Amino acid sequence: YKTFYMGGVPVISKHYTKSGLLIQETVFRDNKVSARKYYYESGEPEWEVLYRDGKREVAAVSYYPGGGVKCVTLYRSGKVEGMRRCYSADGVLESEIFYTGGRAEHESF
Repeated sequence: YKTFYMGGVPVISKHYTKSGLLIQETVFRDNKVSARKYYYESGEPEWEVLYRDGKREVAAVSYYPGGGVKCVTLYRSGKVEGMRRCYSADGVLESEIFYTGGRAEHESF
């Protein structure tokens, strides 16, 4: 892996396979993780998640190979919070699960 610094503080860290393919990027803000992306060996995004104060926050999105959205999961204070929606490879909504405080409350479909 390689970490890039600005003023002695990490800004971005990149992890590679032994053959040199990028498989993960971590972005830092104020010395804490602010975003993380994982990649398929093809170089396409596999999933990405946003962080606030080092905890998962806002949303995580996973992708199918080829770029279609697989699932969107909402976070608050590091826990799943709100609606998690998952889609088929052709973009059809397959499931919705509502979470409160990291626990599934209701599933539709």
